[in-house]
Amino acid sequence: MYPNIPLMALTAGLLVITVMVAALVLSGTSGGPHDRSPGRPAKRHDHRPALAGFLTETGEATVRAIRGATQADGNDRDSILEATAELLAEVMNRNGLTTDDIISVLFTSTPDLTAEFPAFAARKAGFHEVPLLCAVEIDVPGALPRVVRLMVHADTDRPRAAIQHVYLRGAARLRQDIAG
Repeated sequence: MYPNIPLMALTAGLLVITVMVAALVLSGTSGGPHDRSPGRPAKRHDHRPALAGFLTETGEATVRAIRGATQADGNDRDSILEATAELLAEVMNRNGLTTDDIISVLFTSTPDLTAEFPAFAARKAGFHEVPLLCAVEIDVPGALPRVVRLMVHADTDRPRAAIQHVYLRGAARLRQDIAG
C-alpha cells in the first residue's frame, strides 16, 4: 500500500541524526555526562578545523535551509527538468549562492512525477560535487499534482530572516505567505 515507507523512515532517521550531531557540534560539547561538573561551566571544544567552512569569524555557524517548490507542466522528462532547473536557479539567484555554498539538496516530488529524477536537473546545472537526494512525497488525496519540492542546505552568512524561499508556477499557492 505504501511502498516508500522504508525510504521515508530512513530519510526521517537521517535527518534526526544530522540535527542531533549538528546540535552537539554547535553547542561545543560532546553530549556526555562529564561535560558539566557542579560549579564548572560546560567544556568547550574547538571544532573550527572540522567546521571551517561553516563558521563566521565569531565562530557562529552559518548553515541555512532554503525551501522551494514548483509545478511541472506534465509527467515527462523535459517538463520535470525544466521546472526543477528554473526553481533551483531562482533559489540560487535570490539568495546570492554559488554551487560552492551548497552543502546538500533534498528533492521530493509528488507520486505522479515518475519520468525523471529532479536531482538530474541539478547535475546538469553543475551541482557535480553536491550531495543530492530524491524522495517521493506522501500521496495525500486532493494535493496539488506534479509538484517538485526542494530543501537546500547552504553555507551563507545571511541571517535567517533574509533567506528567500521560492515557490513558482502553480506551487506558489502552497505558500502564499512567502511565495514570490
